[in-house]
Amino acid sequence: MSDAEKLKTFMYQNGKRKGYITGMGLYNRLGLTTQIPKTITIASDKSPQRKDFGTVEVKLVKAKVPVSESNREYLEILDVLSNIKKIPDSNPSEVMKVIAKKTKKYQKDGLYELINLASFYSPVTRALLGLLIENININLALELKNS
Repeated sequence: MSDAEKLKTFMYQNGKRKGYITGMGLYNRLGLTTQIPKTITIASDKSPQRKDFGTVEVKLVKAKVPVSESNREYLEILDVLSNIKKIPDSNPSEVMKVIAKKTKKYQKDGLYELINLASFYSPVTRALLGLLIENININLALELKNS
């Protein structure tokens, strides 16, 4: 079984997405860091645990909300914002530029979903999201401020 197949067993259950890669693996995939992790962190509804498969180590963390295919990308953005100061080889302003490019492509419904999911994250994360959304739609930013 390949490493990718091993990871999929933690991210899918009966063909439905139940988890996503977060942490250093996510930051690397988005081009926010050049570091390649040996341990892949997966957020899911499974209990926190570590699994070592020799070639790859998996760390399961509890997702803040149930994960689905439709909310995975939004949760990834919120995870990046919540850990913006902890991303190696990057600075927060560069990270914000990368995330701003991603959020600008969302339609209004996607932005609403992002705002709804942000309610499960810290006030700092919601404030950073507010900064991003303010550039796209001032009314949505006001809704986030009032959450």
